Amino acid sequence: MKKALICLLCAVLLCGLFACGTEKEPTAAERTEEPIAEQTTAEPAVTDAPAFSESDARPLSFETDKNTGWTYNEWQGKGWAHYHLLVYADGTAYLFTPNEVFALTENGETFSLETRLFRTPDDTKPALTLPAGEVRLSTDSAAVIIEIVSDPLGVLAYDGLDGKVLKKQDREPGETRSEVNRFYVPMEPDTEWFGSFDLGDRQYARLKLAIGENCEMTGTLRFPDGTERPCTMVGNDDGYALIDASGETPELLFYGIKAIDWEKYHAARYELAEFPLDTVCDPFGLCAVDPFSIGRRDWHDQEDERLTYMLGVNLDTVILSMIRDGWTDRTPEIETLHPLFQDFFAWLTKDGQTLVIHYEPDFSTPYAVSEAYADAFVLYGADGAVLKWGGAKPIDHAIADGYRLEKDVYFYQLTGGTGAMITGEDEDAYFLDDGRIAIETMPHEGGDGDEDFEIVKVIP
Repeated sequence: MKKALICLLCAVLLCGLFACGTEKEPTAAERTEEPIAEQTTAEPAVTDAPAFSESDARPLSFETDKNTGWTYNEWQGKGWAHYHLLVYADGTAYLFTPNEVFALTENGETFSLETRLFRTPDDTKPALTLPAGEVRLSTDSAAVIIEIVSDPLGVLAYDGLDGKVLKKQDREPGETRSEVNRFYVPMEPDTEWFGSFDLGDRQYARLKLAIGENCEMTGTLRFPDGTERPCTMVGNDDGYALIDASGETPELLFYGIKAIDWEKYHAARYELAEFPLDTVCDPFGLCAVDPFSIGRRDWHDQEDERLTYMLGVNLDTVILSMIRDGWTDRTPEIETLHPLFQDFFAWLTKDGQTLVIHYEPDFSTPYAVSEAYADAFVLYGADGAVLKWGGAKPIDHAIADGYRLEKDVYFYQLTGGTGAMITGEDEDAYFLDDGRIAIETMPHEGGDGDEDFEIVKVIP
């Protein structure tokens, strides 16, 4: 349980961005929401910005300044905001902000920024690339200052980039990139999500989206006059666009940034059933009255689809519901499968089928006893075939069977970090697609500790 709390309270983002490929990158649930270790003291009233010498300033150059990293961390009300500019030796560069990741293109003395949006979490090629604006980057060799030249979406102003000064780091960014601009979407195939937009004057637009097997989000947006537009939600870790999917050139209907509700900051369960976004670009005025928010259809309304709608629900409630439906709760004996499974997995069987549920503690209420909730599950048939899953996509068993322990080579790297579930401070587990679970043990905090990899059968 320690690792789950640590991942929600402490940051590793900066280390992940400058890693040389041997340190574990954070999972989707761990990214962007943790302060770096040396900055976990009491809230500062003001964070000292790096100094910048205008008299020594020159334009930043991908060639002159290749293999450099620049960073600035700022306290913003209730959390840390991290800014990182990474210039790689091969002439590519990325600007990481608290809410976005931008790819940079050098245009003389200015740089074009674009945000890359994906259709599914597994896609490697963007479905849509939006021009996010243009900036001027000047450096005095010790720091970089950012000046906004153009901002068509308003996202650069939203990120507070104008005038930001980033300090040069002592180490190079390395050649191994963090996974940038990957789509974070609720990993809940076969679920339906709905949104209602108050356009004013008692006029409403209705959004209906369904998550497919590969976690693509598609549906329709219905306007008050009865017209409907087929639409798709595309995005990356923090930025999301609702686009018209009827033509070859998608029309932007809405662009927003994943909102952080600080009152629910420690409760990742809310992301399993609620999807709020801060509005950045709203050409159709969908958020004229209320912010953008869509919610999953409540699982209690789908009695024949309990497995699909269980994520985010109190674990005891889920188990009781399954027992009433004829399932046998074998959770008390799950330690016989593997000691690490205790306190992390529930185990139920019925008519040759096996249901394994991964659960997490909800620490959203300060000083209260945590409540366990389901955050991932897999339903296996008698032969180990995956019948349903949610929260953590099962991994191809051939990848697990072919993996061999090797120094500085980890299983999570082969999976792209997809599907990892916490089972201890230094252990992650993965559902496989054949009725087994893989467990990876890694050195503590990237040190020289023990490494291990096991595969455990979980079907009878």
